[in-house]
Amino acid sequence: MTWLLRLAILVVIVLALRSVLRWLLAAGWKHMVSRAVDRMEQAQKPAERVGTIKKDPVCGTHVDVELALQDRTNGEILYFCSQNCRDAYHARQSNVTSKTG
Repeated sequence: MTWLLRLAILVVIVLALRSVLRWLLAAGWKHMVSRAVDRMEQAQKPAERVGTIKKDPVCGTHVDVELALQDRTNGEILYFCSQNCRDAYHARQSNVTSKTG
């Protein structure tokens, strides 16, 4: 009879721990997601600098023209936050020209 009581107590403890762990993981996930969203929103805001700020045509991030990657297209200077955005822009442009031409 004692072993049955011990088993019942063990089952109750395991179920309680499972519920607590599930709650902690859910709370941690929500916190992590909200922080990521905050960082993304902050990245979308223009930087508070004295220099000139331009918007990346691919991801929409505001970049300082002195720090950004520059590319001249059709006589217009475009500013990119990263090499990935610049490559994505050129890939998109080559797809547009290959479909129209």
